[in-house]
Amino acid sequence: MIRAVAALGIGMLAGCTSEVRVGPGTGKSSTDMTASSTDARGFARHIDVERSLASNGAWSNADRVRLELNGSGLCEYGIFAIDVYYAALYLEHRTSDADQATLSGGIACIDKRFCRTVTKKQLCSAWKEAVRLNTGTEFPRFERGLRQLCDSMETVREGEHLIFVVRPTESIEVRLRGRRIGVVDDAALASIFVGLYLGEYPPDKNLRAAMLAGFEPPAPTH
Repeated sequence: MIRAVAALGIGMLAGCTSEVRVGPGTGKSSTDMTASSTDARGFARHIDVERSLASNGAWSNADRVRLELNGSGLCEYGIFAIDVYYAALYLEHRTSDADQATLSGGIACIDKRFCRTVTKKQLCSAWKEAVRLNTGTEFPRFERGLRQLCDSMETVREGEHLIFVVRPTESIEVRLRGRRIGVVDDAALASIFVGLYLGEYPPDKNLRAAMLAGFEPPAPTH
C-alpha cells in the first residue's frame, strides 16, 4: 500500500501531489491526493508506504511509515550521455552517507520517471549486469530474486514511473501505471537493492551523488 534505467524505481510529476493511497493485495489502485511541495525535478517531498505487505486491512497510523525524499537526479547512459530516467530515493531518515542509506535496514523507495521507452528485455539485461557487478562472486545468492524481478518487468514508456518499495527483511514491491506488477519475495536481493544505486558500481555516478544530496527546491518563478 502506498500513499502520496544501463536502465535501472514514489514521486509525482511536477504540479501533482504527494500522497497516494493504493489498496493492498489487489494490484489495483485508488488514489487520495493532498497538496505537497515537490523538488526541482517534480518528485514529492515525502511519501507514505505500507510497513509490510502482510499488514492487510484498513489504513491506520500503525500501518504506514513516512519516507522522506533523500535526493533525486538524472541517469545518463553512454559516451553521448543519453537521458534514460530521473530517479528519486526515499528513506525513513535522510542521510548523505551511502553506507547508512544502504545498510540502515529501514524501508526505502526508488521512483524512476523514464525519459524514453525501455523494453522489458533491456530492463532485465540491466538488472542482471547491475547485480553481477555489485555482488561479484556472491552473485548466485541473488539469482532467485533476480529471476522474480525480471519476471515482473514490463516495457516502460516515456513519462511513466517505475516504482520500487524496498522492505529489506521482506521483499521488493514493483509498481507501474498505478498498479502492483510484481513482488520479489527474496530478502537477499531486497537487502542490496538500494546499494545497486549507491554502491561501487551505480548506473550513473552523478545520479548516486544526487540521491544523497538532499531536497533540492524548484527554481523560483517570476
